[in-house]
Amino acid sequence: MKKTKEFCSASKLAEMGTCERRIALQAKHGQRRSAEHQAAATRGDIAHEAFFREGLHQKPVTDVAKPWCFVATLVYGPDAVETVVLRAFRDRRLRTNRRGRSLISFYYRWSPRLCRWLAGRQWALAAVRGALRPVVLVARLLVGQHS
Repeated sequence: MKKTKEFCSASKLAEMGTCERRIALQAKHGQRRSAEHQAAATRGDIAHEAFFREGLHQKPVTDVAKPWCFVATLVYGPDAVETVVLRAFRDRRLRTNRRGRSLISFYYRWSPRLCRWLAGRQWALAAVRGALRPVVLVARLLVGQHS
């Protein structure tokens, strides 16, 4: 018999641990959900599955899914070594764990606004470049890109 890995949501696991009677009643009479509840559960399952699969993704997806690195592109340029290193750090290190993915999500939400503010302010761009210097050095060490 072939074993398959099935996705089980955290909600389902919590439900099993807190309401044994509900599970028994559902087994006896079937699960009763409104159409709205079923649609929401399906959307949640799809989102959980996508999040889970993204976490398992090992190879960099820079060229395919999200090549953006807004601040580094503005400060260094799209093809600069620093930008490439920061993208590699995002893909190889941050995408592999939940906190990293949360940080990426936060960054994508706020960095376009920051870039709009930074554009044309040379003093601010220089300050960001200086602040990013140690980040780029650490990222370079962690992803193994030396130049």
